Amino acid sequence: MSYSDPSEAAYDLLRHVPPKDIEPRMYDVIRLNEDLTEDILSTTDIPLQTAIDPTNSQHYIKCDYNRDGDSYRSPYSNKYYPPLDDGLEIPDELRKIEQLAQTGFRTYLRQYFGSGVLSVYCWPVDDRIFGVGVFVKKELEDRLRDSTPVRGSINCTDVIEVSSIGKNRFKYTLVSSILLELEVDTNMGEPLKLSGGCSDRREQTGNAASPKEHLVTVGTMIEDCTSSFMEKVRQIYVGKMKEILSYTKGSAAGATAQDLMRMAFHEAQKQ
Repeated sequence: MSYSDPSEAAYDLLRHVPPKDIEPRMYDVIRLNEDLTEDILSTTDIPLQTAIDPTNSQHYIKCDYNRDGDSYRSPYSNKYYPPLDDGLEIPDELRKIEQLAQTGFRTYLRQYFGSGVLSVYCWPVDDRIFGVGVFVKKELEDRLRDSTPVRGSINCTDVIEVSSIGKNRFKYTLVSSILLELEVDTNMGEPLKLSGGCSDRREQTGNAASPKEHLVTVGTMIEDCTSSFMEKVRQIYVGKMKEILSYTKGSAAGATAQDLMRMAFHEAQKQ
């Protein structure tokens, strides 16, 4: 396959990499072509990492939006860890939104994920624009109905840009993405692995005269997008996993997990 420019080739390569391998492969691409650094770093989703706030033992997400150098700001204490004397500070008004959202989105976390690590960060863009990021990392360790062990992770990233377009009138631009990785035990000596991701972009305008009104709009947009993502996960990934596992109970004795995956996708292409 030929590509019109290097960035197209890089994105196509990273699109086929399992989530757990995206970050090292991303830096491999950057080493090969440093001109792609800014574009690759700003547009490539990688699995979220977590840290613990020593003041309250709470886990929080580490990402570019709470980073200053090698330190990351906790949404709970508003302090950087490792400690940083002159770390970037956000305006008081945005800190209030951040604190309200960190508390308010707990219901969202329970409803859609049951449990996990959730962090909300705000940052100024300019005098008329600010950003809100809602990040969720959910580690999976469960069993299917037939007691088959399943492990994995879900990483959800929602970044909203809020732009003032008039008195108490705002434009909300949401970019959402999800990375999913599942590993299911089989009776063939190696686990069955499924991974992938999807993204979405939405815009809407609305009125807001207070931080709470901003969060109502932001929360509604994120909830709608998450519902859509979860339906895709159920239909595509979970459905495909069940289809592949059905081969383990059929006439595929001696086949490897990857053989079963190829068989299932081959059958799907015939439909």
